[in-house]
Parts: sequence; structure tokens; C-alpha cells
Amino acid sequence: MNKKIIKQKTVVEQVMEEIKQLIASGRYTVGDQIPPENNLAEMFGVSRPTIREAIKIFNYLGVLESQTGKGTYVSPRENISSEALTWSILLGDNELFELIEMRIVLEERSLLKLTTLQGENPEAAADTISILEEQVSRMRRCLTDFSSAELTSADYTFHAAVISGSANSLFRSIYQTLKSFMHEEIARTHKVVANVDYVVREHENILNGIKSGDPGQALKAFREHMSSTCRLIFNKIPESLDL
Repeated sequence: MNKKIIKQKTVVEQVMEEIKQLIASGRYTVGDQIPPENNLAEMFGVSRPTIREAIKIFNYLGVLESQTGKGTYVSPRENISSEALTWSILLGDNELFELIEMRIVLEERSLLKLTTLQGENPEAAADTISILEEQVSRMRRCLTDFSSAELTSADYTFHAAVISGSANSLFRSIYQTLKSFMHEEIARTHKVVANVDYVVREHENILNGIKSGDPGQALKAFREHMSSTCRLIFNKIPESLDL
């Protein structure tokens, strides 16, 4: 019988978990100075070099900011590096449909927010609508002057604009980490779809749904688009995607 090896956390990882909990609990918030190294070492019962290593990693990730002669402070969320999530996705045991599922969750929520904004305050959504219209125009130009690279770029930019339109900075950060995967996913569907008009029409339907201010119409168009995408990639719609 093979033994199952359970990886134990290193002391540095345990300290990082403790510091993370201090921030997550609200004990220390953005702009707050955390205790000095010697205080943290005493608090957690570890050496100062261990604390220093944990803080060094948090500095790299953008969670903390150490200022010479002043101390270490909790950084604003926008300073947090997306590299941690990027490497987690790249090195993780993720199936393609799991990444698509993440995309769908993010984009459906963003569509809901953007379409609601369009219905309530069209001026506030005008810039995003303009970007979406331009990307559809780029796709249309591929009808007469086909370029897989141009079509893929316009397709990705269209969906990225929907995410940006949600005004959720965390959504944008997560979506940015999916950029390479998204380009690959989109490029694969374009290789299969012989009729570019089909791609253009689906994005026009999403755009029209957003412009209508009716979240139901926009979500219906998006789900139809993702259903088509899944059929092209998997030859079926994975049950977990609930499309």
C-alpha cells in the first residue's frame, strides 16, 4: 500500500498565514502599520529572520510595503500583484472547462452590472459601449479581409471591455491573468468556425442586449455565445457550466 505524503507548511508559510489573518480580520487595514519584526517574532514564537522572509514575500506580492526607517504598511488592493494568481492558474491542475467556468462567472456578473447601468444611466456606460461597438466593427471588417489575429484581438478586447464595464477592479485583475488562456480559447474557436459572420452575429447580439438595458436579453445572448464556444471546443456543453 502506497503511503500518502502530506506536505507540511514551512514556518514561513505559517507566519504568512497568521499575518494574512490579521489583515483579513480587519485588525490591520489599508495604510495601517503592522507591528515591528521583533514584536511579530515574539507574537508568533519564531525568529526575526523568519518574520523578515515572510514580509519580504508579501512585499513582492504587493500586500505589504516596507518603508526604510518607517516600518511596514498594508498596501492598497490595486498594488497587489496578479502574479500569484497567474502562477496558481498556470501551475494548478486546472481543466480547460474550469477556466471557462471562471470566465463565465466573471462575465455574467459584469454583464449584469453593465447592462443595468446602461438602463439606468446610459451616459455612464457610453465609453464602454463605444469600445464594444468598435470591436464589433473590427470583427465585421474581417468578413471581407479575414485575419485570425485581428479577429481574436477584437474578440478578446470585446469581452475584456465588458469586464472593465463592471467597475470591479478585482474582476479586471483576475481577467487579466486569464489573457493568455482567453486568446488561446478564442483562437481555437475561430479555427473551427468557417463563417466569420457567425462570430460577428453572436457579439452583435450581446452588444444589442447590453444597449437595450435589459440584463435578461444580454445574459441570454452571452449564454448562447458560450454554448456555441463550448460545443466547438468540447463537442458538447460540460454539465458543470450550466448553460
